[in-house]
Amino acid sequence: MQETLNAMERITQKRQLVARIAAIETRLSDHQLSNLTTLSRGIADAKNHLDSLVTEKSGAQRDVAQVRYDELVKQMRDGQQERDNLLKERDQRQQELERFDHSITLAEIKEQTAKLLAAEGTVSSLDSTIEYQRSFIMAADNVSGPTDLLRQKEDLLADAATGKNVAKRLETIEAKIKEYEQSCSELTNQARNAEQAIAGLERRRAEAEKVVRAERTDLDEMLIFRFKSELQTAYSDFITAGKLLAERFRRVAALDTLVAETSHGREKSILNATANAYRILDITKNADGFIFDARDENPTQWAALERERQTVAGVPL
Repeated sequence: MQETLNAMERITQKRQLVARIAAIETRLSDHQLSNLTTLSRGIADAKNHLDSLVTEKSGAQRDVAQVRYDELVKQMRDGQQERDNLLKERDQRQQELERFDHSITLAEIKEQTAKLLAAEGTVSSLDSTIEYQRSFIMAADNVSGPTDLLRQKEDLLADAATGKNVAKRLETIEAKIKEYEQSCSELTNQARNAEQAIAGLERRRAEAEKVVRAERTDLDEMLIFRFKSELQTAYSDFITAGKLLAERFRRVAALDTLVAETSHGREKSILNATANAYRILDITKNADGFIFDARDENPTQWAALERERQTVAGVPL
């Protein structure tokens, strides 16, 4: 049973097929393979030269000519073999390409879109976590020293120095200062931990961004693949419709000419085929396309074909 490929695997496989066919075409157009006819003439000349040396007394000249002839024959044989192999492989690859599943389903696009959204959600979540960690750093940066408490302690120590009993009040102030300093220490530790956490989170975010870019690239590739597949179908329909339009136009031009000729000019032409600029162009210049320009058409030629058609139908002309 043939393995089922997902969308990106199909895209990759098709590109490999197209690239291989292009490489084969390039090789077939190389000088060495495209000039086998010239090589064939060279072989004929070498054979004639070799035959002309049969009566020569010197065997050295014949040996040199024989070597040259054998080399050319081998080049020809190798070139023909390589060309035949390339043509065979090209046909096989073309058949594979024709059998290839070019479709990208809407379900596959939705699935890939969901992957992209999930990856973007991961980045967004990491951004929120990083911002939360930065709040600890900002809190530590905004902490000021216990200026008021220190001033109160200084005043109490001054009172104590003058003989006042401020022991309990001093103990209370010192406890508050210690609590404040402990709180500042905790904020500093939290800020330090936050900085380290942010470093790790930013590395994870960088990896998550790579996933987002990869998922977005895959989605773009799938959309391009789908659009190009639909484009090929639409283009084929366009060419078919264009050819039909060209055929209909030529019939109109032919009948218009017959009306003018049969009426000896009494009936006015409803269509001037050489003046109307109906134009259908092969926009991709491929082998299946064509170029039709009404200005280049010859109504007399198509009128002659129309006479034959009318005669076959039994119309006396």
